[in-house]
Amino acid sequence: MRAPSWLLAPVLAAALAAAPAASPAPAVLTVETFNAGLAEGYVDHAARRAGPVARALADGESDVVCLQEVWRDSQRRDVARALAGTFPHSFHSGAGQEGAGEAPSCRYGDLFGEGRPVTCLRARCGGVPEGRLSRCMMDRCGGAFRALGRGSPACARALFAKTGWSPVLAVLSLLNPLFPSGAFAHGGSDGLLLLSKLPLEGTGVVEMGGLSTVVRRNALKASVRVGGRDVDLLCAHLASPLDIPYVGRHSSWEGEHEAQAAALLAAARGLGPRAALMGDLNCEPPGADGAGGRFPRGCSLLAAPFQGSGEGGPCTFCSGNPLVAPGGADARIDHVWSRGLARLGSERTR
Repeated sequence: MRAPSWLLAPVLAAALAAAPAASPAPAVLTVETFNAGLAEGYVDHAARRAGPVARALADGESDVVCLQEVWRDSQRRDVARALAGTFPHSFHSGAGQEGAGEAPSCRYGDLFGEGRPVTCLRARCGGVPEGRLSRCMMDRCGGAFRALGRGSPACARALFAKTGWSPVLAVLSLLNPLFPSGAFAHGGSDGLLLLSKLPLEGTGVVEMGGLSTVVRRNALKASVRVGGRDVDLLCAHLASPLDIPYVGRHSSWEGEHEAQAAALLAAARGLGPRAALMGDLNCEPPGADGAGGRFPRGCSLLAAPFQGSGEGGPCTFCSGNPLVAPGGADARIDHVWSRGLARLGSERTR
């Protein structure tokens, strides 16, 4: 089984200072961002890939790893435990679920009947493998889901959040007359896990749940000592252009991404003089000609206080990856950006 290719590992060095000879602190910091893709019901073989992901990371040379899409608490515990010998320090946030509207989140007629999403799914996507179900949903039943989003956005949010659920349990939750169904997939987890060989100080969370639709987005923050100096870290995973209708507070997935980028920018401006931002930022900065790929406006916001934001290099979301939908274009959406640090280089290591 091939390891996922969503990996970028730049090497950073603290500017102006090398550690004194007697100090155990390193003068060079290697950081890595990796989208593990453990989204059960959305990414193929997700349940079976946690072990191979951990083994691949254990062989790496990075000091700090920012992991994304390690959704379940059990996955995060298992990965952190498996890598404790390599990365003895770890940090993640707790889940933050909220209800989608008032109970029940959906009415029976929202889901069942001619032109309704669940009826369409049962008829046209039965037997589709779990990792392809969301694509089948929009390819064959897109009209039904778009109509639901227009007529009952709270129901649509709750339905879209049922990634990985059995159909029976999903419908029971959506029609529960006592409690609203959850508005976020993966139980409200942000899927982030920060691993480090160095002690993590000042850990915290940049909360972006109020700016998120279907998937709760946040950023983790922490600090490490490098060459006797503090280096502040942000580990993030921002909104992606999901293949479902947008039913959130903003005008589009791009508008949501831009709002999250602005919140992350505010957090970045509050960091110290030496800092690094890493993660699946789901965007590509505009090129020299001003043209951009995915969500260039959000990328431009985030790039402002950092160096290395215009770096070239290979794709990090690659059409040759068997976990990527066929026909997709290569993109460089995973980044490690820094300020106040001498950048020694970067490479895609998987």
